[in-house]
Amino acid sequence: MKRFILTGIVLLGGVTGEALAICAGTKFTASSQTVTLLSGKTICQRPTPASDWEWQEYHTPTVAFVGNIIDYKKGPADPVDPTKTVGTYSINSRGGITYTYTGGGSYAFTIFDQGSGVYNFCDATGNTVQVSGATVKPGQVSCN
Repeated sequence: MKRFILTGIVLLGGVTGEALAICAGTKFTASSQTVTLLSGKTICQRPTPASDWEWQEYHTPTVAFVGNIIDYKKGPADPVDPTKTVGTYSINSRGGITYTYTGGGSYAFTIFDQGSGVYNFCDATGNTVQVSGATVKPGQVSCN
């Protein structure tokens, strides 16, 4: 029994270490960094082994650190799956961001710059990756 518990602790430590490694890089610590990165831009992220999230969301320019989230889907002119506002985002003074979706759900993140235009979004404590390998495009555009 003790061997089983010890093995579990060692494995858990390994997983935590991996999550912390992904939640590394240059941490955003000021609202101005997050506004510059996301305001008026589309965030693109495809599912990865570290994250099953998929984003293709345009962030309207912020007004007092708040903006709308617009899911690009298949574009504004698509008759079946058009672009649609799906919620709001707000940026705090420490550079963190909270997404609140119209259908429910609110998610708070800390952003880490991985270099070369790649960003990881970790839970608000900065310990567990939620979105890995996100890129940002200027304007409201498709990620494809």
